[in-house]
Amino acid sequence: MQLRIVIVCVLLACAGLFLQFHKDSTQPLPQSFDNFPVTAGEWRTVGSQHFDKNIIEVLRPTDYLYRRYVNHEGQLIDLYIGYHDGGQGAGPVHSPKNCLPGGGWNLESRKSINLHAGDEDIRVVRSLYMKGGVKVLLIYWYQVAGNIFDSELGMKAGEITASILNRRRDTALVRLSIIVPEGAGDDERVIVDFVSDFYRHIKNYLPAKSK
Repeated sequence: MQLRIVIVCVLLACAGLFLQFHKDSTQPLPQSFDNFPVTAGEWRTVGSQHFDKNIIEVLRPTDYLYRRYVNHEGQLIDLYIGYHDGGQGAGPVHSPKNCLPGGGWNLESRKSINLHAGDEDIRVVRSLYMKGGVKVLLIYWYQVAGNIFDSELGMKAGEITASILNRRRDTALVRLSIIVPEGAGDDERVIVDFVSDFYRHIKNYLPAKSK
């Protein structure tokens, strides 16, 4: 019994010393979102949005990108990238699982899928929400220190691992959304096409894995 108490005390002391002396370094973006491509493949920008002060105070991103793109068929897709550099002033990533229901959207379905993105496959979340007869399809993922996760639990585990191994806690939410027309299916083909054209740019504008 006494040995267990000693072991627990030693572990607590080590944890306390780690928290006191361990400092994560901030990770700047490789390049500003201001330079993010306005066209790629068959897609071109048709608008962008800037959040007001109240939303910024809630989300607390280090930087963000919120743009609307259209293809030659007139299909619209919104791209949001919220980046948090791991510094003291950056807040945590806000999950779409919490934000959308708070805005009155009801979840119809949610699952993880494999998405072909350029030369690699990534694991992402596919969610369908409804509000007042309007459906919106979301595909999103989290990126922590260059690694991709499809769940909040995985994101948190990634933050802890990156912090311990590389003194990094930079995190990004990449979210793609499209309005599903009434009577249409909820196929994610349009978003898949968008990711095929834009994933390499998204990857290049976020910090890479530590070597």
